[in-house]
Amino acid sequence: MSQLESALTFRADSVESRTDLVQLLFLFSVFLAPLEYILSWHNFTTYDAAVASLGFLIVARRQRLQFLPFNFAIAIFLLSALFSTIRAIEPFESLAEILQFAFIFFVQIPVILTLGKSQGIAHRSLFFWLGGTLIVLTWAFLSGKVSGSGRALAFYSANANQLGYAAAYTVPFVLYLVLSTRRRRWLAILLALPALYIMLWAVAASGSRSAAVATVGAALVFLAFRRGFYIRPQVILRFLFATVIIGLFGYCCYLSNYLPAMLHSRIERTLTPGDQLSQDRVNLNVAGWRAFVESPLIGVGPENFRYVAPQHYYLATPQDPHNLWIGLLSQFGLFGTLAFLALIGGWFFVLFREQRATEDRSQRELLWASVMMIHMFAPMMLHRQYWLIYGLGLAACGKKTAKQ
Repeated sequence: MSQLESALTFRADSVESRTDLVQLLFLFSVFLAPLEYILSWHNFTTYDAAVASLGFLIVARRQRLQFLPFNFAIAIFLLSALFSTIRAIEPFESLAEILQFAFIFFVQIPVILTLGKSQGIAHRSLFFWLGGTLIVLTWAFLSGKVSGSGRALAFYSANANQLGYAAAYTVPFVLYLVLSTRRRRWLAILLALPALYIMLWAVAASGSRSAAVATVGAALVFLAFRRGFYIRPQVILRFLFATVIIGLFGYCCYLSNYLPAMLHSRIERTLTPGDQLSQDRVNLNVAGWRAFVESPLIGVGPENFRYVAPQHYYLATPQDPHNLWIGLLSQFGLFGTLAFLALIGGWFFVLFREQRATEDRSQRELLWASVMMIHMFAPMMLHRQYWLIYGLGLAACGKKTAKQ
């Protein structure tokens, strides 16, 4: 753990430094993260350009970048991806995904760890990030852009699930900001209500069942355990109370006409015996597992499973497995999957330890909101927002260590 402690320990003078131009640019980059405006080849976005510029400015100022402490896991993950590329039918697509992960591990997260440690930066970052997300959701609400099946879309993607995920990402943080407000909480509630409605609308209009499950689960667990992950009678009562309230509210939304009916109809279709979409996902998971069993150590290559799925199971469609871990096993192999598990598990270990140790209630709730977002959206491996919260969570822990 010494490597972990040293990687997350920052100098007190830099922690207390005033907001300068680089920090303002960092906040602007956080605002750009949810917009996901693609500039060029293989999902290089405006956020990526801003982060790369920040990395250059940090180096130009002769400031040391703070890298992730999980060096061994990162090395194994990238090496597994490279070895799996040997089997890839489309090696350039595999290499493009590896480059994206390299950018995340060696540019995006180090920039966040370096600049996200300043006093109050985590809270300011949340406001900028939520602002960018609300712009995405409001644009979808006003534009009426839909897919061929009638599902609402974000402006940057033809995949309706992306709109639902954007909404579900933010629900724990909106709840955190409302509950952490000590003064004028009524004003915070008034501001949060339209934001929460837009988020619920986006989940319903996108018809994303996984986003709906994640939204309910994240809100429930956050409200129950936001003061600490303890199994005590009052925590159990809080969990049961939150379950009843969220369950009743969700059921009313499900039956009401105040939200789009797309989610309702897709849930009913899922519950219908013989639903083709559900069976397609089962077939993909079968194909993914067979691909892993055939070659457990070296996968078929990142972003390449869809090209070989029908070869491993004739009923599988040319898509990636819906299950995250089967997708990792089939494309990255066993060692790559274990390395990714170590990256996520190490993050959880750091935040759970800090969440239990801190005496700052607001800090504890912020860390728990981060835990909910990362836990519910582990499949979103290349989403920059996912790794933004990943980095801010570690930066918040590092800030506490520095003060000690």
